[in-house]
Amino acid sequence: MRLDRWLVEAGVGPRRTVADLVRDGRVVVDGSAVFDPGCPVSATAAVTVDGRPWVWVDGHTWLVHKAEGYVTSTDSHDGIPIIQLLPARLRHLAWKTVGRLDKDVTGLVVLTTDGELAHRLTHPRWEVGKTYIATLARPATVADVAAFAYGLTFRGSGEELRPAELSWGDDPTTVTLVLHEGRYHQVKRMFRARENDVLTLRRVAHGPVRLPDDLPVGGARPATAAELAALRAVVRLDDPAAP
Repeated sequence: MRLDRWLVEAGVGPRRTVADLVRDGRVVVDGSAVFDPGCPVSATAAVTVDGRPWVWVDGHTWLVHKAEGYVTSTDSHDGIPIIQLLPARLRHLAWKTVGRLDKDVTGLVVLTTDGELAHRLTHPRWEVGKTYIATLARPATVADVAAFAYGLTFRGSGEELRPAELSWGDDPTTVTLVLHEGRYHQVKRMFRARENDVLTLRRVAHGPVRLPDDLPVGGARPATAAELAALRAVVRLDDPAAP
């Protein structure tokens, strides 16, 4: 691949910035300074910028603990884009948001530059569950559990929802909800259809990956190898027999 693309995908910076770094002689490839941004390099090349080594990565996947007030759109004027929670050196990459959250909702958001992974994790065909904890204005009921398990139909729009799992512990105003699809304001609309209101909402898991206990609100970190493998496995991304 081209050296400038290698540097961009490694997270050094946007294409114009890395091209200037190369032309200024600040990039060394396999022990030799390179001055042509279009110079071909291998994925495993030893590259340094100003003496700092970099490693090319075939796709980035990060876990973000979204804070209230941030928006999951990368170009919205309604709030601070969630990519601002990533390190500045990575914000220029082509991030895909895996399952959006409303501005007032907190919790786990997976960001990835792997388009196919993002597509599969969000497509209903793969039925990847998203787990939420909600606090309600009134206690949930056994009838709510049955209604969600059957699949609600929204009045007016006629939208038919997939079955969802609703449960709680000692307090029925604090519930856990597992969805296998993502529709506009879905959780709030589901409880509103049951004559209840959501006071707070937090996503605590996306498929097999849970919101890390040590990831503070507003924090972000790369997915571990085990977390990335789990996400890929749940959508059979590395299975040659997968449809």
